[in-house]
Amino acid sequence: MDREGTRVPVRGEAVKTIPFLPRFIPLIRSQRKTVTCRTRKYGAPGDRMIAGSEAIIELISITQCHLSLVYRDHWLAEGVCSPLEFAEIWKGLHGGVFDPERIVWLHRFTFLRDVTAEDAAADGGRK
Repeated sequence: MDREGTRVPVRGEAVKTIPFLPRFIPLIRSQRKTVTCRTRKYGAPGDRMIAGSEAIIELISITQCHLSLVYRDHWLAEGVCSPLEFAEIWKGLHGGVFDPERIVWLHRFTFLRDVTAEDAAADGGRK
């Protein structure tokens, strides 16, 4: 269920998963993390997705921007304590490279609910 793009039913809907580091799931639930930037676009506004394997989010908007904009203006919404922490996490996930000129997809989302046992059972019990 954590594989990128895996389709799983959520209360009768087909949705994709979007991977997140486990440390971010509580921040998603508390809505202290409301954006994620990615090297590719995941879905469209209005799409519901499973974050990691524990939370269901709805995409609000998706825009392209330079990574430097996320570093400068969106680090707090990324759920981190500083721009430097954002850059360090990015480097850890992207081969030690933080290129401020890289174009990324900025996904704004809202937390809807936790994944339920019903959701997990509909996906073959993988939660």
